Amino acid sequence: AISHTATEERYSSLTMSFTIGSLKCVNPSLTYQIIMGCDHQRRLGIKLPNFEGSLVLLKSIFSSPSKKFLMFDLPQNYRPPSSYGIEAPCTSNIYNANLSLPLLRDKKHLTSCPKPQYKICQETEIYCNENGECSTPKFCDVRKECGEERPVSALEQNSDCIRSAYKVPYSVGFTPQLYFLSHGAPEKKVDKPYILSEVNGRSEYETYQDTQMGLVRVKNCSYHICTIFFRGTELFHFKATINSSKHSFCVYSTEFMLYVVDSPLSTTNSNLFTTAAGGFVVTLILLCYAHSNVRFTKLLNLD
Repeated sequence: AISHTATEERYSSLTMSFTIGSLKCVNPSLTYQIIMGCDHQRRLGIKLPNFEGSLVLLKSIFSSPSKKFLMFDLPQNYRPPSSYGIEAPCTSNIYNANLSLPLLRDKKHLTSCPKPQYKICQETEIYCNENGECSTPKFCDVRKECGEERPVSALEQNSDCIRSAYKVPYSVGFTPQLYFLSHGAPEKKVDKPYILSEVNGRSEYETYQDTQMGLVRVKNCSYHICTIFFRGTELFHFKATINSSKHSFCVYSTEFMLYVVDSPLSTTNSNLFTTAAGGFVVTLILLCYAHSNVRFTKLLNLD
């Protein structure tokens, strides 16, 4: 007889009992404890639009000049906007870092926001003395430290090295196409719910799901198809995580970056533009009216 006992998540016990097997022992049994493990070769990936075939990596984009127009080159020492405004970043991440140049948007640092922090150069130990005291890495060559792999990564931990992001129009929603990847196995489309978060703390976006009732706004993607609509511009750095005990005890995640372009005027700029246009029209009408009065007066004087 074989009995199964689930002790805790990822652990199981199988007990084999022998009713007839020994004259000395009563009901001898043997118990095996089985530990379930995650496949280290399995990972979560994303497919970007306008790329055919296998899952695309930034590396393949850089090697294909015809696809380069799909990417937006980030300025050096770039920091994305926040809900406080375009010129008020609220993240410690720095993209396309260059320690010889000043940070962008460093004049409006909010005290409630984390301070900007370099990552790659602080990982090295070449700037620490024998007493363990490390100086600021102002002489660190980020390009050299990044190597070839980190610049084509989409992981937050490599933000110093990331130089480009995939462009998406403001007026068009983006639907992530997530896939499971395993070495030597075909891609498998994700059919499980996932949690979507923005690593820089941006909140100027909304997620919707297509249902029988139409598009429904959701906080988390409870279904595997979820569309992102943007309410802000420039860089969004997302992280998709699958972590549901109903489907798997393994945690799978992937990150992807989107740079929003072609955004309409903001409310403030739109109001200013409308006011200026209205003022110009009123001024033009007054000038025409004044010019007509002058001509009419001249005609009266001639008579």
